Amino acid sequence: MERRHEPRRKPEELPWLATARLRPGRPVRFLNWSTRGGLIEATARLAPGSKVSLQFQGHDAPVTVTARVLRAHVAAITRAEGLRYHGAIVFDGEPGLHVGRKAGG
Repeated sequence: MERRHEPRRKPEELPWLATARLRPGRPVRFLNWSTRGGLIEATARLAPGSKVSLQFQGHDAPVTVTARVLRAHVAAITRAEGLRYHGAIVFDGEPGLHVGRKAGG
């Protein structure tokens, strides 16, 4: 039985999104997303129950959104990056990550 409230989308469906970072500036990669949250990959430790602040940079001004980590696990260990985490997050409110968003808004 499918429990998801929103369909999951691929990162390629956000062509306006150039970068995403966990504040204070650590890179994060979206593996999938919906209007309510997503699955991210980061080198920063993601602790279940913690609040994170994400900054999205596209063609216009950066957008900062807060989210809560629902669950997380170590996804990989590499020589170059060390630990890599996958975390499921839920946004605090509607972040405006829309497929059809254009440059400038």
